[in-house]
Amino acid sequence: LTFFNLPKPNFFSLCNLIFKYFQGHDTSASALTFILYNIAKHPEIQQRMYDEIVEVVGPDYTELTLHTLNELRFLDLVIKESLRMFPPVPMIARHATERTEIEGSVIPVGTIVGVDIFEMHRDSDYFEDAERFNPDRFEAVREAGKSNP
Repeated sequence: LTFFNLPKPNFFSLCNLIFKYFQGHDTSASALTFILYNIAKHPEIQQRMYDEIVEVVGPDYTELTLHTLNELRFLDLVIKESLRMFPPVPMIARHATERTEIEGSVIPVGTIVGVDIFEMHRDSDYFEDAERFNPDRFEAVREAGKSNP
């Protein structure tokens, strides 16, 4: 830091910087790990992905462009399904900023409200056969022109 003539950071600034680094790194690493896990666990999915890549990119893999990436539709479905089953951020918490009533239950101001994304993504009310890795479930969403189920 002295090379740039910047003041020496205090302990809290340094901790915050380190936390931000790992916060972004951990979620990306987790997402990629589970995508690879799901591909490895399902050889039929792996084969479909390979076939799509060869068809879209070509057998010699000469050039990969943004247009080419957008054509990899099944790859997109695999990523979405993997993120559904193993969200990199499985739970979030928020502070209620105003008194809210939901189905007769009151949430007072200042209450910490937790949202369990992991369980929501495995709820059979929203996802048929929710425990099964099925990238094709997102094809209907794509065809309907929606971004989320």
